[in-house]
This record gives sequence, structure tokens and C-alpha cells, in this order.
Amino acid sequence: MVKVDNQIILRSEVEGIVAQEQARAQGKPLPPDLRCKILQSLVLSKLMLARADIDSVTVTDARVNSELDRRMNYFVQQVGSEKKLEEMYNKPVRVLKEDLRPRCATSWCSRRCRTRFRVK
Repeated sequence: MVKVDNQIILRSEVEGIVAQEQARAQGKPLPPDLRCKILQSLVLSKLMLARADIDSVTVTDARVNSELDRRMNYFVQQVGSEKKLEEMYNKPVRVLKEDLRPRCATSWCSRRCRTRFRVK
């Protein structure tokens, strides 16, 4: 567990992303430092989220839903069909979207802060 400002990153969050990457890799080996890179990315996102909170940067449900739809369309396009995507993750698309919802909101706020403060 890692605490960044008032945000917490749980091991289960990192492992969930690792599981998604494993499913996407379809049996291909993953980089040995994947967990470290995931944690680093999550820490940066949480820092940006804390900054967004300080600066009152918010995201609307409509923006999150739009981003979720965009990501799901991309994933479906990559694997060929919605059914294949559900089989790959062993979850219906509805559940995949709900799993991604917090990350989409965080990601959007982080991107907005990065753009605003030109963080690279």
C-alpha cells in the first residue's frame, strides 16, 4: 500500500492492472519491471489528482462516460468483437466499464493538470 496525499494505492489495484496487461498480452511475456512502471504511473496520477483537487479541477459524468465509450470501442476494435473482449477478461462489457470508471476519471483529471501545468 502506498499513500499519496489523501489518495491510497492498494496492491490489488496494481495487480488488477497487471492482470489486464496479461490478458492483453495473450500469453506473450510481460516486462519484468511492469509492476514498478504501473506503480510509478499510479503515483503520478494520484499526485495530479491531488493537484486537481487543490485547483478545483473536476470531471463530469458525461466526460467519463464518453471516455469509457471511446476506450471500449478501441478495445473492441483491437480484439475484433465485444464477445471476444468479454471472453478475454471473463467479464461483461458493463463490468469492464465500471472497473475502468475510476481510472478514467483520474486519468482525465491528470491529463488536464498535465496540460495546464505542462508536466511531461
